[in-house]
Amino acid sequence: MRTHFFLTLLLASVFTGYTLYEVQSLGVQEDLRPIQDIDVVESALRLKTQCFELEITVSGSQASNVRSVINGDPSFEHGFALQTLSAEPDKVVIDRIDSGIFQSDLVLENDDRINLRPSDGLVIAYQADIPVYVNEDLITEFGEPTCLDGSRRI
Repeated sequence: MRTHFFLTLLLASVFTGYTLYEVQSLGVQEDLRPIQDIDVVESALRLKTQCFELEITVSGSQASNVRSVINGDPSFEHGFALQTLSAEPDKVVIDRIDSGIFQSDLVLENDDRINLRPSDGLVIAYQADIPVYVNEDLITEFGEPTCLDGSRRI
């Protein structure tokens, strides 16, 4: 049955021109690493894992929104958006780059995904108290190693 569903989905995507984006909902797990710390420096977000730091350039207003939420000031727009969701938020995943711009998804408990900017994802993650993850390949390719021993642990 699962194979039949996958083949149907594959054929539908081929005929309609869509790609299979939500592979994770079919049981394939992405290689994700948890973000342990977030810092805002001017117009950049610095996301830190165990041994890497990824800097994402954002607009001044986006940086200000993230900084405000980190400092404990709620974002009313994002709070309202959270109230209108069809399911509870589960996590934020930063997992790709499109035309040089980092992309992320808000993953709901029912495995639905909502595409959003990483800055919006971080604001929602702080307000909903959910974890933020980054794709392992993304952070090793675009991030800077921070471990003193030269370790490549993520």
